[in-house]
Amino acid sequence: MISYLISHPKDDNKEEKLLFDHLSNVARDCKQKVLSDALNLKLITREKLTDLVYDIGLLHDFGKSTIYFQKYIRDTQSSLVPEKYKQHSFISALISFFTIRAKYQNDLWAYLAFHIIFRHHGDLIDFDLAQDEKLYSKNIVRQQLDNICCKDQVVDFYKDNDLDIDIIEDIDFEEFEEFLEDTDFFISKNIDKEDEQIEFFLIASYLFSLLIEKDKADASRINEDSYFKGSAGEILCDVPDYINYLKKQNPIKFDPGNKVNRVRSEFFRNVIENEKIHPDNHIYTLTAPTGIGKTLTCLAFATALKNKINRNNTNIIYCLPFTSIIDQNYDVFEDVLKYKLKNKYEKRPTRYLLKHHHLSSKEVVNRTLHENQKYTDYLEDKLFVESWQSALIVTTFVQLFHSIFSNKNKNLKKFHNIVNSIIILDEVQNVDPDYYFLVNRIFKILAGRFNTYFLLMTATQPFIFNTKDSVELNPNETINEVFNRTEISVSLNKIDSEKFIGIFSQKYRVKNALVVMNTKSKAVELYEKLKEIYSDHTVYCLTNYLIPKDKKEMIKKVREQLNLNKKIILVSTQLIEAGVDLSFHDVFRDFAPLDSIIQVAGRCNRNSEFGVLGGKMYLVNFDNHSIYDKKSILTTERLLIDKQKITSNDFYNLSRGYYQCFEPGRKSKNLLSAIRELNFDTPRNDQIPVSDFTLIPQTAQINIHIFPDLNDQKIINKLFDTKQKLLTKTYHSDKEKDDLRIRLEQIKVELKQFQISLYENDLKSYKGLIKPEEEYKKNKYYPYLFIEHQNLKYDSNIGFRPKNIEEEIEDNFI
Repeated sequence: MISYLISHPKDDNKEEKLLFDHLSNVARDCKQKVLSDALNLKLITREKLTDLVYDIGLLHDFGKSTIYFQKYIRDTQSSLVPEKYKQHSFISALISFFTIRAKYQNDLWAYLAFHIIFRHHGDLIDFDLAQDEKLYSKNIVRQQLDNICCKDQVVDFYKDNDLDIDIIEDIDFEEFEEFLEDTDFFISKNIDKEDEQIEFFLIASYLFSLLIEKDKADASRINEDSYFKGSAGEILCDVPDYINYLKKQNPIKFDPGNKVNRVRSEFFRNVIENEKIHPDNHIYTLTAPTGIGKTLTCLAFATALKNKINRNNTNIIYCLPFTSIIDQNYDVFEDVLKYKLKNKYEKRPTRYLLKHHHLSSKEVVNRTLHENQKYTDYLEDKLFVESWQSALIVTTFVQLFHSIFSNKNKNLKKFHNIVNSIIILDEVQNVDPDYYFLVNRIFKILAGRFNTYFLLMTATQPFIFNTKDSVELNPNETINEVFNRTEISVSLNKIDSEKFIGIFSQKYRVKNALVVMNTKSKAVELYEKLKEIYSDHTVYCLTNYLIPKDKKEMIKKVREQLNLNKKIILVSTQLIEAGVDLSFHDVFRDFAPLDSIIQVAGRCNRNSEFGVLGGKMYLVNFDNHSIYDKKSILTTERLLIDKQKITSNDFYNLSRGYYQCFEPGRKSKNLLSAIRELNFDTPRNDQIPVSDFTLIPQTAQINIHIFPDLNDQKIINKLFDTKQKLLTKTYHSDKEKDDLRIRLEQIKVELKQFQISLYENDLKSYKGLIKPEEEYKKNKYYPYLFIEHQNLKYDSNIGFRPKNIEEEIEDNFI
């Protein structure tokens, strides 16, 4: 006889969780978050939204009160309980629909609550369920409703919380099914304005995010953890004070008599003292040349804005387009925070600063003692990291955009912490122009109605927002006079590799040069030629043929060589464009879209060390630009066709002319159409479902792990060995089991340092050498495909070699 209800069983040192406690805790935590957020919604009042999210929290696990679930969770005859009877999400959603509909007298909010609860253990699905005949079984739901444990306790619990669930006695299935039949175009039938439809989409993401994160937190008993509490309300840094400290430490580098230093100081001061930095202004742009100090300036801006907002829940989210450049800016931010926070930072660093992308660790530093860490501790750390609880988050565009335009449970659990934050998009020109229209529409609603702040930062500002909707923090265009660092010679005549070598030999004049190609194969080809000709130089080849850890190491080596004024040539691809803090005298760039050309120019005379127009860049044309959007190429050709030379001073006007040519893209329109109807996962002719959004175009590439030396290869053996021990239960204690599970997760993160993406054609010569071969045949995206060290052609200077030796020798004779 079951006399009380539980939601989660006893686990490790944690007692079993009572169902009513769990429901009350989740409801309370959801409500507290909504109360702490500043919201200016049009569709629903703050008070009503607070009540709604509280009720959703109370109802989300109603289905756990059935006898079937209680037997399962207590492990009492659980093997006799059919899977379909212990499922609790649909019955909880069904009860919530009728209960909230009766309380609020509103179909819209009742149906939203239904979806959020129904999918809280999975991903959001299309709101149009008119044709879904397999949604549920009446017989199963009836049996579940007929077998509610402790029924009087359940009814009393909800009555005490102002919810009448007497409806369980007489659910009208026909009425519900009639309602579902009319859910095609449900949103547009109830909301007719585009801005309000977008608002409803964002409310859905917000409430879903709140529920799934608070549910997980309470289930794991970490909602009372104090590690992160109040972190967003603390003063993190004082950037001006830190800069003064740097000036005292290195007076020569920061000599105020240096003209460039004076301009940098003026730029910094003008930005942070801008009177338009105000809580009423939500969208900002910062357009300034590379090397002027935007990284520290944007942190100072965010701190100044945060102080003026004066709330205790404003996180700062700093985003970059590529993982390869995150470390250098993360290190800068860490130094600034350490200077201000001192021992407080050392004790709980992740409380204040988080690095989050697919290669980063999921550890919350110093939250638990390593020697006592359990697997549940690791999972708790992972939840904290992936839900962005830290005060300052350094992350990628992919992480941010795929948490806004998403139906995925794992992505959306951080969305509620994006709301009310300050978001910095550094090198924003890397966003696909086809998405500008979409970003404009969604970000304006996030800004105006969810009090989220945006700073779009770049040397080449795209036209995502007009001047009425945004504040430019650097209107002083004369600053470009001092940073007129580079002269670009433009040639659109088509050339081949032999002609390029002739151009390079003629133009290259000093000790260092950067060569940027559009494809990895062309970069490797030129690297081989230049290495042979310039034997007195160190020649590097930086492409995505290198595994991530080798890319990071190569950038470090190149920087060291440049600082020592060594003879160096770096051949690379567009991965060098955004934010990589390297400076060359001579730069050669294959023809590309204008924004890419200007970004590469940012690696030329970056620090003005060669004086005004001291950097020389040469734009060549291999007619090898199919990787880019055709319109971007044609627009750039039109802008440059009658120009033989341009300088850094021309970038501003050229960029304006370039971005004005882009109309709302098809992808923007089709995805926006899906957003307006809450079509999360159903492909239609005129819609791209939200689930299909991808910031970076997907290519037919295969993720594969490669190990340059025998020692590296040990990691894959550790993976399979650890998985085997867990599978066969080859451990002698719970502690050993926990250690194995933690180690397995850590190995998965480590493995990403050896993962690259390759085309099928790259792997032709490795036929039969890819392990495990049977998995490769079944599923090309199996996460642990690898090539053994002894079968791998990998050059530490180039990376993966697509061809075998015989093919290379044959090519040399052709």
